[in-house]
Amino acid sequence: MGILPTPVEKAQKRIADIDGRIAGIEARRGPDLDFDLNFELGKEVENLKSMRRDAVEALAYAEDSQAKAAADAAKASAAAELERYTREAKRDVPSRLNKIAKLQEALAPELAWLNAHVERAKEMNALAQSFGLPRVVDGETMHRMTPDRTIPAEFEDREIWRDSFGREPSQYRQHPETGEMVPFGGGTKRRERVQIRAEQFIPGQIPGGRLCDTTRLMGLRGEALFPAR
Repeated sequence: MGILPTPVEKAQKRIADIDGRIAGIEARRGPDLDFDLNFELGKEVENLKSMRRDAVEALAYAEDSQAKAAADAAKASAAAELERYTREAKRDVPSRLNKIAKLQEALAPELAWLNAHVERAKEMNALAQSFGLPRVVDGETMHRMTPDRTIPAEFEDREIWRDSFGREPSQYRQHPETGEMVPFGGGTKRRERVQIRAEQFIPGQIPGGRLCDTTRLMGLRGEALFPAR
């Protein structure tokens, strides 16, 4: 079974059918046609035009009804979505908040320990210096720091003009025959390897920064868990 046409589609089809009938009648009319038949056809055209006006009004009503139905459906869908969100807030959020609170309470002492460990690095290196021993790094730096890296310089081959002293000319003119840009006073063009980007050194870093510097933990009542105030 096919999909039934909507009221709008029905009205559009009726208008199209009427227009087709009017066009067919108008094609038959003309000065050579019998007067009475021409008159009857004219009356039929006027009747069809009246029917068309009714059909246009019906189409406008159907379009308004369709638009209102679509708006009502969209509003009902939005209301259902809002209701689902409210149910989620009432049903799921309390347990999630409690879980987050427990995780933060468990994490706070770990961050406090790590922070104290990192701070002790200064003391340890002062101790190492006093005895002429190698410096040490804290555990977070040891395990999270990315290695230093170097991006090599980049080169490309280019054709370059040189004068008799090996210098690159600063002023050029267009050759009248070839159209090539050539230096004033002449010179020799040769292919050279040219550096287009210098070597780059990128020092190692802790991605995102130290955990103790970027992490803030807060209890459900707003109390500071880490760092402690």
